[in-house]
Amino acid sequence: MIMIVCGVVIAKQELKILDKDPNKRAQSVMNFTIRDSERYFINAICWLPPSDMAALSAAFSIADVVALVYPQIRKQKIDSSPFVPWTEIKLELYCNEKCLIQKLHGPQISKYKMFFHKPCRDHNDYYTIGQIMTDGELLKGQDLNILAAIQQIGKLSTVTLSDGTLKEKLDILLFDENTSGFHLIIWDVEMISYAQRWNAKEHIIFAVDVRIKYNTYLKYYYAEATKKSIFTMNPVDLNEAEELFIAVQHISLEDLNIDLDPFAQLTAKEVNIQELKQHIRNDQYDQMFLINCILSQFDIDNGLDRYVSKQCKICRGRVVDENNNNLYCPNPSCQLGQSDMNETTIVQTFDLQVDISDHTGTMEKVRLSDDVMKKWMNCTVEEFLKYPDDEKTVLKWKYLLERFKFGIQVKKHPKDEKQTTIRIVRQFVQDF
Repeated sequence: MIMIVCGVVIAKQELKILDKDPNKRAQSVMNFTIRDSERYFINAICWLPPSDMAALSAAFSIADVVALVYPQIRKQKIDSSPFVPWTEIKLELYCNEKCLIQKLHGPQISKYKMFFHKPCRDHNDYYTIGQIMTDGELLKGQDLNILAAIQQIGKLSTVTLSDGTLKEKLDILLFDENTSGFHLIIWDVEMISYAQRWNAKEHIIFAVDVRIKYNTYLKYYYAEATKKSIFTMNPVDLNEAEELFIAVQHISLEDLNIDLDPFAQLTAKEVNIQELKQHIRNDQYDQMFLINCILSQFDIDNGLDRYVSKQCKICRGRVVDENNNNLYCPNPSCQLGQSDMNETTIVQTFDLQVDISDHTGTMEKVRLSDDVMKKWMNCTVEEFLKYPDDEKTVLKWKYLLERFKFGIQVKKHPKDEKQTTIRIVRQFVQDF
């Protein structure tokens, strides 16, 4: 008898590569949660080699309907509860190479899709933003539920962790009829991909098991998604959600006057090239600066290695290419490091060094962020690589020797304090 379990994916975590045993092949794990009724949802755990897991992870996302063929059913381990969403069912689906997982299409998925917008907790089991801000000290460190509207989706940023690895981070502002500007931080790439579909004022979020924390630098309480978190978008059969949606339609987002822009929050200092160099000589790192300048070198039509890099999909470290496409990640903490890498484990990004100049001098080898470059080129890296050289030259002269106002980030290299990374992370409307 063939066992098939179908359901809509209500939560999913990014894949994780486990520590490799030199005597065994590398393994990776991925958790997700599916639902097939109003009351019941169940966690699934997959164990596969990293390359197979990367392909599986890319095959479906949160809100998709999937079928699991030949999964094993086993009791959920007690020590796994902090790492997966809470469910009433104390069982889990176990999937390995013998299990087939497929994304479903067609009219048959509608009976599962209807459960995606059903809240996973009771209608009154949540905190308002005002309650969290008032009782933040008591709630700090707790996992709780929040009902709120989307105020603003911030820009995706890349953060360097203490071990030198790079991690993506999404900052979202939530609001309701009484309080605005409450931060929700998401680190997991699967949750980030889902959250980037949300729109301001259009979507109400019932957030389950988000952790309350306090930002000691900027002095505010905020929520952070955990491995237990589930986000129900525009929950149905919840009067409180319907009332909140109606209420926020009468609120002007412009009047809230809160911006996720780090330059606005940190009041970046406006400098010229000479002053910027002096700040660097004085070891003033981890700061934001504003600078009016011209783009004095912008070489995008002379060699692929000048403006494109390959990054490991797991740790976002730069992939090394040796001996005719023998690709590997040199990051010693990345478990894909010495294994063969392919298109499922590699992300291509713009990685261009430019020169900027003003009346006080020139700053060479300033990195132009992938985000700014994509906006200028209005395409992906893969699309850009297909452009003929003459088209690249036309794009080059659209920006070369033009005036700009840039947001500059100065950081020490995470692995070599003697090196400095100077990066253009934002372009502003020029005021000269």
